[in-house]
Amino acid sequence: LSGKMRTVILRPPVLYGPYDKEMFALFKSIQKGFAPLFSEGKNQLSVCYIKDVADCIVSLIEKAPPQDEIYCLDDGHVHDWRSLSMDLAEVIGKKPRFISIPPILFKFGAYFSELYARWSGKAQIFTQNKIKEMEQKSWVCGYKRLSETRDWKP
Repeated sequence: LSGKMRTVILRPPVLYGPYDKEMFALFKSIQKGFAPLFSEGKNQLSVCYIKDVADCIVSLIEKAPPQDEIYCLDDGHVHDWRSLSMDLAEVIGKKPRFISIPPILFKFGAYFSELYARWSGKAQIFTQNKIKEMEQKSWVCGYKRLSETRDWKP
């Protein structure tokens, strides 16, 4: 569609918000007193609240950029799995015990989750592809360009 219409591509990171089953699973775990960490929990990632993403989309619809654009967005912070778990724990007033789980055990868990999905016909969020995401050492982006050109902030 290049040249025929303006396009805007948004590249959000890990999203969280109401009805988020993935983050809810971590909340439940922390509520029970433990926070499972992939390996040491040091792999970095960006996150963004879903309502911030919606606000960004609305602002882009209301005032489209003058040319094709690609924007990344995040909450402005670099997280790792440990700090993210600590933030969640603070929100719910818990002090969980952090448990470093070797990647191979996560892989086994994802494998059995996928088997269960095939057997039950119910989609599962914990899959081999999720493990590939978790294995990334640094899955970080930033909203700086979006902020500079659109005056958008999370």
